[in-house]
Amino acid sequence: MKIKVDNLVELWYNSLNKTTMIGYNMKSAYDPTKNEIIVASIGRKLMDISVNMPMKGLKDEEIARSNRMSAFGDVLTRFGSTFGPRNLEEVLKLSGVSKKEASEFMTLGYTK
Repeated sequence: MKIKVDNLVELWYNSLNKTTMIGYNMKSAYDPTKNEIIVASIGRKLMDISVNMPMKGLKDEEIARSNRMSAFGDVLTRFGSTFGPRNLEEVLKLSGVSKKEASEFMTLGYTK
């Protein structure tokens, strides 16, 4: 069976393309995992909630909580990235929230 040279080059290029050049079957070390995508989505929701919260008439503690929620959301968007937090302790330290608040914020961000 004789294969035309053009077809052979195309076949080679397509196989190379799928495995090494573009990486259809390969994943970059910098690509987020499914869980990191979910956590980042929750973080963005928390920041949106904080930004859209009406501040008129709120007490200082309520405003501070909103700011902590936004900071927590920001840290979640960077979770698992190259220079981002890698575990819960780092998330809590960077955001300045307690475990109880983190749990409340995660519940809020996951359900909204």
